[in-house]
Amino acid sequence: MLKKKSKFSLIEAYKISLQILAKTPENWIEFSAGQNTKTNLARFKDGLFSSLLRQILGYFYFLLKSFSLRQNKVDKKDILFLSSSNNQFTVLNPIFKNEAKFSSAFVIPNYLKFSPSHNCSNDLYFMKISFLYFFPILFLTVTRIPRLSIILWKTDKRLFFLRIKSFLLIYYWLIFHQVLINLIKPKIVMLSNDHNAEMRAMIELCKYFKIKTGYVQHASVSKRFHSLDFDYSFLDGQHALDIYRSCDSRRSLHSTKVSKRRCFLIGNLREFNISRIEIKEPLKIGLALKGTDDIKEVSHIIESLSRVGDVIVRPHPNLKFKKIEGNFKSKFGNKILFSDPKDQSASDFISCINIFVSGNSTLLLEVAAANRNPIYLEELSGGIPDYYGFVKRGVCDCYQNIDEFIDFYKNEKNDYKFVPNKDGINYYWSSYGKTYFNEEAAIVSNLLEKIINNSSDLKSEHHIKEVTL
Repeated sequence: MLKKKSKFSLIEAYKISLQILAKTPENWIEFSAGQNTKTNLARFKDGLFSSLLRQILGYFYFLLKSFSLRQNKVDKKDILFLSSSNNQFTVLNPIFKNEAKFSSAFVIPNYLKFSPSHNCSNDLYFMKISFLYFFPILFLTVTRIPRLSIILWKTDKRLFFLRIKSFLLIYYWLIFHQVLINLIKPKIVMLSNDHNAEMRAMIELCKYFKIKTGYVQHASVSKRFHSLDFDYSFLDGQHALDIYRSCDSRRSLHSTKVSKRRCFLIGNLREFNISRIEIKEPLKIGLALKGTDDIKEVSHIIESLSRVGDVIVRPHPNLKFKKIEGNFKSKFGNKILFSDPKDQSASDFISCINIFVSGNSTLLLEVAAANRNPIYLEELSGGIPDYYGFVKRGVCDCYQNIDEFIDFYKNEKNDYKFVPNKDGINYYWSSYGKTYFNEEAAIVSNLLEKIINNSSDLKSEHHIKEVTL
């Protein structure tokens, strides 16, 4: 268990970090780049040396924003909710906001502070840590850099040039999370990501301090994911369970294993009010945009779609919205509209459209659930056709390219309608169509309360099924 001390020991934090890295080295903590290297690097188009310069400048800029003369004061809480992106926040926030009989704190790194989607709360903290903690981070970096360089060079030399920032920040996260744990002393840490460096560092530290962990998905999963590494997992549906079973061996060889993993099929935790969504005229077509999409292809798709309806482009939350908006507005002017995921929820976006077009996007599932028309384009697959299996399960319609869809749409005399397979939706989203749909957050909150009170009975009034890996 976490030792109770009046002061946080910088030396101890440094030593604990080294112990973590000895069992789970950097290429397993920065999991996406370290273990899925080829696909992770596919989105980088710039030269190696120009990218290296941006990575180094970005690293130091991150550090400048992340320290403060005054440390945030956070009281001891039962549960620590932790998020490092807007997508993660949107699935954890409904549980956090739910009235429950336990205390909790929601911590968000300071670089997300100005995101408009974050609601004000007395227990919502945008964290900076004291400048004092720069020193163990510096010592940790100096100590591990030779070993890290060897790991990156052996895995793929491009990692050093294209992803060095995220690997170096592992040392920041190992110290940052120990500060949080020492301040809040949580009984449970709740996460909604299991593969980025921020969260994997926290997962390993929780195992070290014997703190229970809980997990909800922020998106659909794939076989490229890490082994399910939590005490309590509240999954979207059978698809997630099947995927995690298939990748159960994907873990660092010496990483500590969670002794007893309990899983529940809950449903999607994202707030999604399907009942208030109405079809709108004239025809509005949503288009999802990812970092791997080719700009020329996307431009052609926009031109083609704009001939049959109004186009609303929704970039991935990790992309720079203002930059993308500026680039496409310079080309298309006012012919297209934009949806900023930081300002507009998924359900509000879907309420504005009749048809949704994308490559591999989990929004296809939500569009299908909202009785809209989800269209999967193979030309936007990024070289990984039907990544989530939505086409195979009948969740969405599929066309090789935009020209094929436009031809079909015109042949239908503008009366296009796709009816998704309900069983296919249920495979991914277990609560869809059930009596407890949209009550998933309250169910998870109730289960967390039982866990905190050490109840052996984790049954739900909605008969939520506990499953085994």
